[in-house]
Amino acid sequence: MTTGKYFLYAIATLSVVACSNNEDNLYTTDPVVIGGEKIELGISSASDVVSVSSKGTGTVGDTEESGKNSWNGEIIRVYMFNKGTLVPSFVSAWTAVGSELIDDSDASTFYNTEVVTPKPTDDTPVATGLARRKDNKVCYYPLRGASDFWGYYLDDADVVRDADGNKTVDEEGRFVRNAPVVDGEQMYVPFQIDGTQDILTGQTLEKDDAGNTDFYTSKGVEASELYSAKAARHGVQPTLKFRHKLARLTFTARAVHPEDGVNNTEEIPVKIVTASDEVHKLAVADAGGNEDGSVNGGVYFDSIYVYSKNKGKLYFAYTDKAELHNGRNNQRIEWDVDANGNAVKGWLKLFAKPDKDAVNQNTVKMAGVQPNDVEPTRLGDAILVAPQDDYEFRVVMHQYVKQFSDEYYKQNPNIRVRYTARKIVYPAFDNAPYAIPLAEELAKKGVESVVGGTSYNIELGVAGLKMVVLETTLEPWIEGGDIERNLE
Repeated sequence: MTTGKYFLYAIATLSVVACSNNEDNLYTTDPVVIGGEKIELGISSASDVVSVSSKGTGTVGDTEESGKNSWNGEIIRVYMFNKGTLVPSFVSAWTAVGSELIDDSDASTFYNTEVVTPKPTDDTPVATGLARRKDNKVCYYPLRGASDFWGYYLDDADVVRDADGNKTVDEEGRFVRNAPVVDGEQMYVPFQIDGTQDILTGQTLEKDDAGNTDFYTSKGVEASELYSAKAARHGVQPTLKFRHKLARLTFTARAVHPEDGVNNTEEIPVKIVTASDEVHKLAVADAGGNEDGSVNGGVYFDSIYVYSKNKGKLYFAYTDKAELHNGRNNQRIEWDVDANGNAVKGWLKLFAKPDKDAVNQNTVKMAGVQPNDVEPTRLGDAILVAPQDDYEFRVVMHQYVKQFSDEYYKQNPNIRVRYTARKIVYPAFDNAPYAIPLAEELAKKGVESVVGGTSYNIELGVAGLKMVVLETTLEPWIEGGDIERNLE
């Protein structure tokens, strides 16, 4: 019988990536004058949309360092209000049906309207581009007055859940979503995240945005006329700038010893791999087996969980009279608390990077990623979490180890050598989770505490299961000398 012990430690290498590209821009098309007054507000080309089967599409865009920050056909939701209010802008638009004219108010404004962002073409990122209503209808400015535009993106985080926590669908198989709520002079949407949903809010450029004042004044437009039919006739259209509200955690791993990672030279034929039991049973395919039907003897990362705030309200629109109004920061998240005033938290799971080119941009299970002992290996996509000072996390791994000892197989040459898939959880679920003191580590680097829109990398060092070999040494009897005694 052999036993083993396993070591894993977290190296607090927290690479702070400043995401200047977390402010993605959405532009409208050039204005088209209709009857000299009505202005077409084109919001441009439709694309594949996320299906009900989606679990979340992961992060929107990328970091500044990658150079691949891009929209990818995500569905955002847009509102158009009379300036300084939460009153929907309205234009009488009529659709001819035979000899009758039907009021088509849905086409004349934006009110929680689904809008599809552009997709990159030929590997060219699109961080700023044209987008369009999902239904391809056209919107118009009111004849008088100006408008405010607001937007948000929640992926499927706003889907209503049943008592068991499952997402609900209607009779047509579409997600049932939480309706936005007007709360005085502001609006919010309830949501719940599982780690795969990015959350963004969008707001138009205003008079205080750098460079915008010179732009619209050069066109003969006053600040009070942003955004209006007159402004559009002068070539000034709204720019919705979207900002990430969550922090992004990426994980990389490095094998402490060559035998613990991909450099392990021991190739184990799949046919001699067994499962330890049903609870720990792992599909051999998850091991990332080689083409010759073998698996590597090192450690495989299966999943990572982060314990974080997961329920809240996304405030995305407001007026100047709104409570807690403090400029752009009023587009904020307020996290739910329990009866004791503690933030509601849940385990968020790391998934593999989804295929963004697929019709259904589903997240997928992270299957058997092996670290390298030379350079860090990226694990999965990223986990989108609430900005916190520290996070608790758990790591689930597996490794293929010999079922019996080498000595046993030597003594029983007719018994085939077999390996067992051992599931490893660090730390064990009956122990306290490992804490990542992210804010503390950032402070050592002189970096501001954890903030939304910033990506942080956490590097893990891993050492695999090692066989315990017991040696026995028999000490000889020590000669103590003779003791003579005459029996007289």
